[in-house]
Amino acid sequence: MGEVITSARRLLHADEATSHEVWIALFKVAWSCLSETEQSDITRLLTVLLAKEYHMKSVEWKPSMSKTLLSGALACDPLPNLPPQLIRYLGKTFSAFHTAIEYLENQSEDYQKDDAFRLTSLDSLTDLYAELNEVDYTLVHYKDGQDKWG
Repeated sequence: MGEVITSARRLLHADEATSHEVWIALFKVAWSCLSETEQSDITRLLTVLLAKEYHMKSVEWKPSMSKTLLSGALACDPLPNLPPQLIRYLGKTFSAFHTAIEYLENQSEDYQKDDAFRLTSLDSLTDLYAELNEVDYTLVHYKDGQDKWG
């Protein structure tokens, strides 16, 4: 068994793409085994972790550590309730636009009953679409927010 673990460890250190995919799969499985209270605790810790300044060291990595952590959270059901502003920041800073957009789209659907949270998610989503020059999507989400609040 020790040889299997040693070999797996070497593989994960040698190939970033494999490490990325393994993290997503493991985090999804671990998340599904947690109680609601434990998921809430992990969400708070994940929020603090993702907001750390030292992730800037991995900004040039492909994929970055932040993108890997965000992708792991995106694979979970239910989604961890990460702050939309943090997701927007990660998407812009670590070139994780598509992961962040998918996360925010799913999050705004999951939390429709909390209007303030949903509006913040839509604002962050609109900002990411605008950053990518996706004018049609930007206008749709801007209009959706206006219809709800205007």
